[in-house]
Amino acid sequence: MIDLQERKKIWQRFIEEGILSKQLPPLIAHSWRDCRKKGIDPWHRKNLPVDLENLNRSRQKNRLLLQVAGPIMQSVHEIVRESHSLLALMDSSGCVLRTIGDDTILQHSENIFFHPGSVWRNDSVGTNGPGLALEYDRPVQLIGAEHYCADQHNWSCSAAPIHGNDGQVIGVLDLSGSAAAAHPHTLALVVACA
Repeated sequence: MIDLQERKKIWQRFIEEGILSKQLPPLIAHSWRDCRKKGIDPWHRKNLPVDLENLNRSRQKNRLLLQVAGPIMQSVHEIVRESHSLLALMDSSGCVLRTIGDDTILQHSENIFFHPGSVWRNDSVGTNGPGLALEYDRPVQLIGAEHYCADQHNWSCSAAPIHGNDGQVIGVLDLSGSAAAAHPHTLALVVACA
């Protein structure tokens, strides 16, 4: 497993020289290349203001998802409460519908604009766990500098897609926290909950 410092060196080499390490998982390498092609600035990510009307429409459209996910999210939060983690539920477009976490982690998430109404797709905020889970319809865990944008390098994300009765992706469940405290079991927990 690559440590946090090595991840940072791999990221810096790509940002500065365009060279991808063979240690980087292929899914992340592909996403980084896409981010670069799309002109996403890894240093100064632009964040659009939350459109409350759009958030309310998304919540209304996904009310069943919110109803079903709510108690599950609350149960998971009780389990991980001491880990200062943030649980987030997004719809199929990457719009954050709901977050649960303690006051400290919720404040930290505001620094990267990770709150209800924000959109977390790879083409808008760079390579991130929920964005990859939605785009590739598979569970994924990103730690530290595996995220494309520098403001997310202190975070880890474990995200899994949620499927509807027809098998289509209807949302994603994400458990985020400190990159230094990342653990592989977190992804298994998120997959089980999704």
